[in-house]
Amino acid sequence: FAFVEENFPAIKIPSVYMHVSGLNQNVLVGEQVLSVSIDKYMGKDYPLYEAFFHDYERRLMTEKLIAPDCLAGLLLSEYPFDGNENILLDRMIHEGKVKYLLQKAFPQITINELLGYNEADMEWCEKNEKMLWRTIVGNKHLYTPDQMTTMRYFQPVPSTFLSDGAPGNIGIWLGWQIVTRYMNETNAAANVLMTTKAQDVLNQSKYKP
Repeated sequence: FAFVEENFPAIKIPSVYMHVSGLNQNVLVGEQVLSVSIDKYMGKDYPLYEAFFHDYERRLMTEKLIAPDCLAGLLLSEYPFDGNENILLDRMIHEGKVKYLLQKAFPQITINELLGYNEADMEWCEKNEKMLWRTIVGNKHLYTPDQMTTMRYFQPVPSTFLSDGAPGNIGIWLGWQIVTRYMNETNAAANVLMTTKAQDVLNQSKYKP
């Protein structure tokens, strides 16, 4: 909340509660209220989780991610997605903005942890970044309003539709990369970042892997 007060002074700090959701939504945000589903953060090795969640999902169900998820929920409630949900670029940049700010607020938590990636997942992304971008552009996925195709880039399941070995949520990783380049180029304030259009972020990032 110190990060919020410094970077988003207009946001009112909510009261924080905890609840048991039955392994449902991680964070709920209402008017000046934020509640954490405490049964979703028992650790990736919690026995009950093995019956309901894959390994790549359980990596995100740790105590370490409670605070980042709370901040993400607060930011998303204050800056709801205002693009076209069927356009890949719009969704990539919106998700990338949030992940970038989470890293700034919690520098002790790696992007791997925020995405639920292991070392092999991150290595694949870094090694295949150029191929990934060329595939998206070549297949005209970036701007084509295709809901089914766009959704596949934001699913936690491995992105085998792109290539063997590709991790899930590949659209979020790529959005984070573009937003990081944009912030390095512009040094924009956090509230400016959250209100900048996706195309402007891409253009000003000079992103060319």
